[in-house]
Amino acid sequence: MKFLFFYPSSIFFIQDFGILISDVKDVARAHVLSIKNPKVNGRRLIIGSEVKKMLELSKIMQEAFPKYAKKLPKREMPIFMAKLISYFDSSVKKLLPDLGILMQTDTSYSEDLLGMKFKPAKDSIIDAGNSVIRLGLV
Repeated sequence: MKFLFFYPSSIFFIQDFGILISDVKDVARAHVLSIKNPKVNGRRLIIGSEVKKMLELSKIMQEAFPKYAKKLPKREMPIFMAKLISYFDSSVKKLLPDLGILMQTDTSYSEDLLGMKFKPAKDSIIDAGNSVIRLGLV
């Protein structure tokens, strides 16, 4: 699934939707705590700190990594443009139902049940950016 689109010249957009930010260490820890906690008993838990729009992720990355800011999108793609592009790119077609919608989640039940606090989204995003840079993927 493509989240970012790279276009020639200054046209550089990102889709208008949000995702729940989950730190990989929180997910791993939640798995271990779920195994040890009989109260979990097969329940499905939402693991993550908060929902961020893709453009918010880009802005956090721009602030944290100014050296790479020019490579990150600064505008949201209008929905009509995404619909037009979906005729040529099937990965965009899959995103259409979620465009313009910002889901709301409450992870307090998971945090209470597991006895843990999830890492703030901004910290997780910056950690992910550091990993991408360290691995030479940008």
